[in-house]
Amino acid sequence: ARTRPVAHTHTPASMAAAPAPLPMAGVYTALVTPFNADESIAWGEYEALLALQLEAGVDGVVICGTTAESPTLTSDEKKELISRAIKLCAGKCQVIAGTGSNNTAATVEFTRWAKGAGADACLVVNPYYNKPQQAGLVRHVKAVAAVGLPIMLYNIPGRSACLMETPTVLE
Repeated sequence: ARTRPVAHTHTPASMAAAPAPLPMAGVYTALVTPFNADESIAWGEYEALLALQLEAGVDGVVICGTTAESPTLTSDEKKELISRAIKLCAGKCQVIAGTGSNNTAATVEFTRWAKGAGADACLVVNPYYNKPQQAGLVRHVKAVAAVGLPIMLYNIPGRSACLMETPTVLE
């Protein structure tokens, strides 16, 4: 397995509103969450999936996106999935932590946790169900950006019922 530079871009609180850009290029796998028959997480299978990604030389893994069934996971399960990925992928590939929700305050809090845990960036979905206007999307993302962790925008209107338009992304 090749070793890749991993850019942890934690910034001082005074610079938190402008996180350093995180170089993202190559292959990033959105990891599924394997479950046992009793609906508990199959931790051995999860770690094996991470190992397969590392063996394949991916540039990063996306943990707790919708591919991972994130809306059905508890907060503790999400934290454990992200923590294990950070530990197993340390120095080998980037870890993008799915921290987004339709609740801005909860997204900010979870993003702070992910930053402290060592995630390289966060995945932030448009606030689903709420259907915010473009100005609301900007406020949501800026609140998360203030944490100081680079953000990968998750613009999936088919799931969130709201489209972040190109001018809004540029803002």
